[in-house]
Order: sequence, then C-alpha cells, then structure tokens
Amino acid sequence: MSFSRQVQPIFTANCAFPACHTGPAIQKGLDLTTAVTSYASLVNRPSAECPSVFRANPRFPDTSYVIWKLEGAGACFGGSQMPLGGVLAPSDIETIRRWILAGAPNN
Repeated sequence: MSFSRQVQPIFTANCAFPACHTGPAIQKGLDLTTAVTSYASLVNRPSAECPSVFRANPRFPDTSYVIWKLEGAGACFGGSQMPLGGVLAPSDIETIRRWILAGAPNN
C-alpha cells in the first residue's frame, strides 16, 4: 500500500477543500492538503472528537477514528459522517482500511 499514491488521492478528491481539511480554516486540526500534512495529522494522532482514539492506529483499522468517520459509526463516533454531504465509495474506504492494516506506512 502506498500512502502517497493510493490513500492521499482519496483525501485530495473528497476532503481537502477550503473550510474542510485544507486552509484557511482546517477543521479539527486535520490537515489533508498534502501527503506530508495528511500523514502527520493522521498517524498516531488523537482525534479531536475522541482523544483516546488515534485517527489512524497502525495495524488496527477497526479502532481508527478515520474509519469510524468514513463509515459513520464507531465506539465513540461523534459529529457527522465524512465526507460532509456525501459518502465515500466502499472501495475507497477499503483502500484506507488496508493501508492502516499494513501498518500505515509513510510511503
């Protein structure tokens, strides 16, 4: 799995919009503008809505807040399902899930 080639394009196409997860008003401190900022904002970083849970918990997609947000459910899911106003394709969620399962590599 490649973060920069497979995962980041999903975030770029669906999440990196002004007033969402790119400037000037980055929501919840989750900057999905580039692969570098996305990785730094996701992996082993506590979620804003459930600080006891990492946004991306390497090897554990079922306890990763980003998966809960994309699926609209989880142990301490809060707020709205993402992306706001839409639903991510199941194949895109599966790509993100497989990347996390592979250890969330920074590649």
